[in-house]
Amino acid sequence: MVDTGRSAVRYALRLIAAVATLASAAGSARAQATDVPGTLNGDALPEWLRAWSPLATLGNLPRELPGRTATFSELLILPAPRVGVFWTAGNPAGLPFEVGESRAQFGFGLLDASGECRRPLDAGEVSRRRFSGFGWGELGERGGVIGRVVVERTNLNEGAFANVLQPYVSNPFIVVDTLGHELGRTATALEGAGGWRIGRLGLGLALGYEAAETRTIASPVPRLNRSSGPGVDGGVAYEIRGDGRLRVGLQGRWRRTVEYIQLYRVVEQPRVYQLEGYAEPEPLDPGMAYVRRLERAAWALDLSVAGRVLGGTMALFARTEDMKESQFSRTDMNDPPSDRWNADGWTAGGAFQRTVYGDRLLLTATARYSRLSGETHRWDLEDVTFVSDENRFDASLEVRILAWPGWQAASRLSLVREDRNRRDLLGQVRSEIRSWEPGGSVEVVRWLGNRFALSAGALLAGYSPSGGIPLRSAMGPVFQKYVAPELALHVTGARVTKLRLGGRWQATAGLAFWAQGEYASLTPKKGPVSIPAAPSGNRSGWTLDIGALLFSAP
Repeated sequence: MVDTGRSAVRYALRLIAAVATLASAAGSARAQATDVPGTLNGDALPEWLRAWSPLATLGNLPRELPGRTATFSELLILPAPRVGVFWTAGNPAGLPFEVGESRAQFGFGLLDASGECRRPLDAGEVSRRRFSGFGWGELGERGGVIGRVVVERTNLNEGAFANVLQPYVSNPFIVVDTLGHELGRTATALEGAGGWRIGRLGLGLALGYEAAETRTIASPVPRLNRSSGPGVDGGVAYEIRGDGRLRVGLQGRWRRTVEYIQLYRVVEQPRVYQLEGYAEPEPLDPGMAYVRRLERAAWALDLSVAGRVLGGTMALFARTEDMKESQFSRTDMNDPPSDRWNADGWTAGGAFQRTVYGDRLLLTATARYSRLSGETHRWDLEDVTFVSDENRFDASLEVRILAWPGWQAASRLSLVREDRNRRDLLGQVRSEIRSWEPGGSVEVVRWLGNRFALSAGALLAGYSPSGGIPLRSAMGPVFQKYVAPELALHVTGARVTKLRLGGRWQATAGLAFWAQGEYASLTPKKGPVSIPAAPSGNRSGWTLDIGALLFSAP
């Protein structure tokens, strides 16, 4: 039965690659498949399944809506969290040492979100259809592989003013227009990693490619955004002490993305603003077309160590990052002037896992701290115009019950602390926003015999900010419309609730089918002081996912 399960997983991995190849050849695109602006739900994969991704964000700390980091334990469809050089630090050279059993998962999901509690550049209504597949397994006796593919279609409606793929990143250079007509986005992402072990030495390579195309569905001023880029990770690992007692790793990462923005005049005259921070931008009324090209390049270097300590498994890593972006508005020149954003930072983190209480409970603790500093350079000015200094700390603790016949249960606690300081040297204003975001979830699975299981979960998270933002009445109209509401939202407290129900059918020893639905709500909390442009109402969304699991049976 084990060989049958592993053969099925290998076939599934080949199918993942084939689907991704067909999607890429069709010209569908996108990359940031894990982030849909304006929704409460991101990718369901936990951090230990995303750390290895060659498409992971480098040199950037995106600003997210409250509640995005509070998640469930995924008891119904995923095994217990893993800890190691590969699973925690993302070094592909650790894969042949840590891959374990073979497993693959396919899923199709629907998402819908809407509501008034949002930022100006978040779409009011978001709907999404997504196909995804991922899996990992052994490759002979000395190797391991893992792969993932995502193909999705997203509609952004009601105030989709942003012309860039991600409007809320560390970089203040953002392109917006005043129309905000409905957008349709098609996206694909393909990534995979492989590792090979030679004695105590491990070698690994991860490759990824993502692309996206966003178009207006019906507009007198057609808008087009194309984005694509590869990612490459390479690493080495060495087992100083056998059987996983002590392992070290070194890894290099590289990412490149090119984003191309176009607006065409057909009936109306488009008005475009190139936001550069908090200072009031000049309006642009292009003739027949507006064009802007964004080029990003980032690299990182990682050191990691993993081993057995205190009766459990621990992994630690440290990473230095650097990112440079250039934006060109003149694409008809060989060496056009560019607005530039330079950022550098570092990340350190780790995980610890062990069983307690007679191996009845599994404890998994994680922590991560990231710091980023960046500055802008406009092509027509010599001095720095905008600086940003941001840091983020997040930690989690999961308690999973291992010995409870007919039942599975887990509780997960999380905490996020952010400190974001941004200064506009042209406008002579600044913002300082600090926030705490604690959260907790409980998930229970009940097996009805050997084939059927039902699951239920509940989650509650809070958002408590403090700090200062520019006085809205003292700023210009563009700031008041496109920037002030975002700052007001991030200094307004909020509460997030999520409810989840699911079911699973074990068809054979190595094949299962599952379905899962989730409802989420984001509600702002009124404070003692009224904040101008603060969000009103709430935001809610739901997801429905179905899929199949293939795994090697014991």
